[in-house]
Amino acid sequence: DNNNTTNLGKQEALTFPTACPHCRKPTETKMCVTNIPHFKEVIIMSLLCEHCGYRSNEIKGGGAIPKYGTKTTLHVDSMQDL
Repeated sequence: DNNNTTNLGKQEALTFPTACPHCRKPTETKMCVTNIPHFKEVIIMSLLCEHCGYRSNEIKGGGAIPKYGTKTTLHVDSMQDL
């Protein structure tokens, strides 16, 4: 089923073993690939070491750089617009 392999990790958290960068004991990293509207695909990674309490959260850009961007303009003419 080829469609399932292309969506691997999309909108679901994947967990894989890793060593804590602080204490070097075994822990897990959680990773999820998702899309942010009007931006692009991003990779969210999280690590929490139960041994030493070290935590790390990262958001990295993923996928190709789009050829054209999106421009959003907000016109504020009065306090009611806020």
